[in-house]
Amino acid sequence: SFVLGHLRRGTTHLWNLLAQDPRFAFATILQAVFAHTFLSFERFVHGLAGRFVPNRRPQDNVEMSPDSPLEEERALCASTFLSIQMARHFPRRRDAFKPFLSMREASPEARQRWSDALDLFSRKLLVRHGPEKTLLFKAPDHTAKVELLLQRFPDARFVHIHRDPFTVFLSTRKMERQTVPLYAYETPPSEGLDAFILWRYREMYRCYFEDRDRIPPGQLVEVSFDDLEKEPLDVIERIYEGLGLSDFAGARPRLERYLGGLRGYRKNSYTPLAPSLREEVERSWSPYYERLGYESS
Repeated sequence: SFVLGHLRRGTTHLWNLLAQDPRFAFATILQAVFAHTFLSFERFVHGLAGRFVPNRRPQDNVEMSPDSPLEEERALCASTFLSIQMARHFPRRRDAFKPFLSMREASPEARQRWSDALDLFSRKLLVRHGPEKTLLFKAPDHTAKVELLLQRFPDARFVHIHRDPFTVFLSTRKMERQTVPLYAYETPPSEGLDAFILWRYREMYRCYFEDRDRIPPGQLVEVSFDDLEKEPLDVIERIYEGLGLSDFAGARPRLERYLGGLRGYRKNSYTPLAPSLREEVERSWSPYYERLGYESS
């Protein structure tokens, strides 16, 4: 199963909620960062890793530990370098990594290598967690790769989450400004970030809407972040029903305990977009976000 959605749309919150169901297995921080070797040495370095993993994510204060879920795109980036994540490590060369967002413009060999790497990582996770588990993946970049994912996993289920686009832009920009300096191997350029954010959303949803109709009936549910925030249990139950997952009642107590632990969490706040930049976001994104039910000003 794959959680889809642009960065800063609540994909992590949704993922964490679904992960409360013990039927699911997912990549942890330790497993995704050490994708090549976690089967052999995870148990030996787990305690040490706790000293180096921050207690909270820098972009939104979400709690972290070595066992917290982490996007499998980190593992694929380390395994293949065929990832838009490379733009964080080498931000002065962002354009060189653009073909890896959707992989549509990548060579057939690169597409096959990326797909093989995801398949291998999936098999290793099942060895680690048990073959009876259902893998629960989440990577915003996968939103642009639905066609490629279906080719490899034709029975895959998808949950897509969407959110107010202007909040998404502000939150993404804040995240990139905070995290790129932590990951970059070179000094980030002083300009070009906004243009890159606008391009990534536009390209991601161009591909998503082209691929959405390829998803077989019963394998896709779309939800909004606002609904998830207001009525999380109702939304998760709707996901279970839409994807044909059984025993929501059995998962509900775990969900309630997890949600109870989030009381007091404070979301980020943002300064409203300048009118000129808001207009630019509308020009670039409105053909896509309007299809998700959001209106331009």
